[in-house]
Amino acid sequence: MTTHGELPSVLWITLDSVRHDYTSLGTPDRETTPNLQAIAARDDAVSFDSCFAHAHWTPSSSASILTGRRVSSHGIGFADTTQVAQLPDNLTTVGERFSRAGYNTACFSTNPYLGPVTGLDRGFDVGHWSTSHLDMLSGAGMRTALKYLLNVRKLGGGFSLSLRDHFDPIHPRYQTEVVKGWIRKLSRDGPFFIYNHINSTHHPYNPPVTVLRRYLAGTDLTAKEAIRTARAITDDIWGFMAEERPLTEREKTALVAVYEAEIAYHDTLVAELYQYAMSLDTPVIVVITADHGELFGEQGVVGHNLLLSDGIVHVPLVVSGLPGLESRGDDIVQHIDVMQTVLESVGADASGFEGANLLKQSPGFAIAERGPRPSNLEAIRTKNSLYGGEYMTDALAMLRTDTWKLLRNGDDHHLYRLPDEETDLARSYPDVVETLSEILDERVGSSPAVEDAGATAEYDPETLSRLESLGYL
Repeated sequence: MTTHGELPSVLWITLDSVRHDYTSLGTPDRETTPNLQAIAARDDAVSFDSCFAHAHWTPSSSASILTGRRVSSHGIGFADTTQVAQLPDNLTTVGERFSRAGYNTACFSTNPYLGPVTGLDRGFDVGHWSTSHLDMLSGAGMRTALKYLLNVRKLGGGFSLSLRDHFDPIHPRYQTEVVKGWIRKLSRDGPFFIYNHINSTHHPYNPPVTVLRRYLAGTDLTAKEAIRTARAITDDIWGFMAEERPLTEREKTALVAVYEAEIAYHDTLVAELYQYAMSLDTPVIVVITADHGELFGEQGVVGHNLLLSDGIVHVPLVVSGLPGLESRGDDIVQHIDVMQTVLESVGADASGFEGANLLKQSPGFAIAERGPRPSNLEAIRTKNSLYGGEYMTDALAMLRTDTWKLLRNGDDHHLYRLPDEETDLARSYPDVVETLSEILDERVGSSPAVEDAGATAEYDPETLSRLESLGYL
């Protein structure tokens, strides 16, 4: 543990919707995150190959990261998308814990669910929640414009005359410059904790066309066609699923290309933030991860909904600047474990956390949860009344080990031998079901119910519009 005079700052970067096997860390042949791979290869860093999110979507996953509690414990995002709860008053946020330990705190997010709407802004001295406003006359704005113009042929819209081709890549570039400015400012006054949620990897995907062209090489798709094809699907996910058909080869090619290009573009921005933090004269712990993954037609699902399959919950995780974790890279870990480890390593209070300090022990399993979702099937059936797909719509809890995945859907239990997530072996291995069920029941209860849930979040017109554009409503 460091002394007060040597307290390291902490920069936590969360990318939205990035699944592990679509990064270079998970699949080396995918040249999507070479910079993240290089960071992980440093002597003071470690990549965790088996990090699993606590939930299938941002409200729940972010709340777990920022409270150290499981989904059925904090309640945010457990209920349906139209009834997202606010943070209960009795829960302490990570921002509050770092503040009490003498840290300057800041949070940056353009996802409405991570901010004042849900109460996850509690404890942050600085909060940037802008969804659309770019102050291009500010220092960050001018740096954004200059860097974008210098890289427009490589990481921008090229010579396109379409404003959108340039506007979409500028948004995450602007957020990067804003965060860098606050890193510089806060570091002058002592250690800082910065939480930076980068939402622009969430669908609808709009990567720089110059980057996208690299991922369309060998196809007959243009960048515009790929973006248009992908957006037609992600703008109406329930409608696509209602058709009960697999993605065509062209649709899959377009979706994967725009997704990979989006990840690749953000890999350069993450690297820039990392290098900027490393240039400080004081030590910095950096965590880079994702809040959940994404599906591209697996089990009939596009996006991140309904399921707790590995494509949705298996996410990248790289930690640097925290000695002692190097031997844990192969262990199953979750975000609350990492946050608890960071807090305790700097002497901050982590009481009430439901994770483990990875410097002392490894959990050996991961748990994810999703509340009841009957309305999701109803939304699909409004598109096709004859829809015959079957999904688990009761409260869903997952316990995953290296070998097995147990799903508890209401009173039913389903068991899968990984990596197969479609062949239910519960009847063949009742002893395994019993053993894993006991662990799950001990951690989240035999019938998860959120106690002391906060009030339902309320949205202003701009927030509603933003949530609709992201496909939440």
